[in-house]
Amino acid sequence: MREQQSATISSSFHANAIIWKEKQKIRKSISDKSRTKFCNRHLKRREIVLSLDQLGILNYYLDMQCNSFKTVLETVTTIRSLLVREDNRPANIRKVIEAGSTKMLVNFLDHENITKYYTIENGNNQSENPITKVQVDKLIFESVLSLTNIASGSPYDTAHVVELGCVPTFINLLKNSTDCNVREQAIWALGNICGDSIRFRDFVLEWDVLTPLLDLLNETFLVNLLRTGSWCLVNLMRGIPYVSIKYVKMVLPVLSKLINTSDEDVVNNVCWALIQIAISDDHIEILIQAYGNIIEKVILLLSSECTSIQVGCLQLVGYIVTRNNSHTDHMLNIRLLSALSSFILNENAFLKKEAIFIVSNITAGTIDHIRAAVESGIIELVIEAVKQNTELIVKEEPYYVIYNLCTTATDDIIDYLIKIGVVPILHQGLSLVAVNQICLSTLLSLLKNNNFREEMNKCGIRDTLEEMMHSDQDTALCEIIQQILVMMNEENSEKEKS
Repeated sequence: MREQQSATISSSFHANAIIWKEKQKIRKSISDKSRTKFCNRHLKRREIVLSLDQLGILNYYLDMQCNSFKTVLETVTTIRSLLVREDNRPANIRKVIEAGSTKMLVNFLDHENITKYYTIENGNNQSENPITKVQVDKLIFESVLSLTNIASGSPYDTAHVVELGCVPTFINLLKNSTDCNVREQAIWALGNICGDSIRFRDFVLEWDVLTPLLDLLNETFLVNLLRTGSWCLVNLMRGIPYVSIKYVKMVLPVLSKLINTSDEDVVNNVCWALIQIAISDDHIEILIQAYGNIIEKVILLLSSECTSIQVGCLQLVGYIVTRNNSHTDHMLNIRLLSALSSFILNENAFLKKEAIFIVSNITAGTIDHIRAAVESGIIELVIEAVKQNTELIVKEEPYYVIYNLCTTATDDIIDYLIKIGVVPILHQGLSLVAVNQICLSTLLSLLKNNNFREEMNKCGIRDTLEEMMHSDQDTALCEIIQQILVMMNEENSEKEKS
């Protein structure tokens, strides 16, 4: 919307203005959560008696045909302990791959494959050394954990895990394992894989990961599973080209449920998943039309005491109000402006900036949107934010609010802006390189208003413009300054004649 509003600005300024699409790129980099997560679980670590150079020797002890279950489990645990060491971790991953240990680890992901070599205790067997189901799950868990951390490495490392055929195996564990730790670790591994690239995201989705994952999230009350599962959904919804709309329709009912949980990490993940969905015009329509209760909950969550949740909610709202006027109407109807007011003078500079960015896009809408913003009192808070001694990055946003207000406002709204001190604020902005162009364009658009022109003369803006004209080397700025001065001189001449 801001892009449409700036059509009247000179072409040179239009080329340099920080319009919404450019700012969206910045927001994507800010909002981009970690695609993969290194799994450093709090497990008891064994002392590693073999150096990394001797890793190949361990492969012999991974052979179930030649070794006891205890030996195999201890060897897998040793490999896992190498992979969770944070010092020189990329090199450790590479050595494990080059030694061929990963191919051996895949053998331990299949419960039936393990029982080919070891007898599971069931109370009736006569085996000398039967193993328990708990021990089998422990071996599977250690193996998945090892592969999870390899998948969190470089794109080469992730591709290696995929090429081993682990994706359908992880999904099978997610679906059929009765051990919660194994299921969670399988989700974690899948999240790392689909977070690596769009190609792997689509590959994991094609294996129907959503069906067992969403079933689990619907039925479980275990916080760790909810946290890891909701994080995985973020990666599954992430990226361009966007995911198929059929997947979005599958996920939204679960997100609608999870956003009401009491766990902050889960709610935070839900917000980021919704952001990934809201980036697409088609997806956001479904979100608003069919799941309006989610958006209403997001507005309520703006008052959360968790900063990360507030950031996620603000960025989601920001995407919505930049789409079209009907979306903005919906957000205003559910008291968005009231919820934003508390952020305008917030001590957190980033929260303040995001909130004012949303206001600037609201004021870039219809005259009804502008009147709603004025009547809410939030514009006065924005002006106060400029007056405060805040970071320059925060000061930029209010000038877009003022520009959007002034270029489409009626005379009564302009009089209101004069009353709350907009003219001195614009005068102040002329000395700020980051916003002087937007200030000049605002002044130019308001010269036809008599009251505003009188205030410009009172504030000494003419003198400032003349100084800028003689000192500034920017051609684009000088052209706008010259236009303003010419119009002001013509007006004075007409007054003298009369």
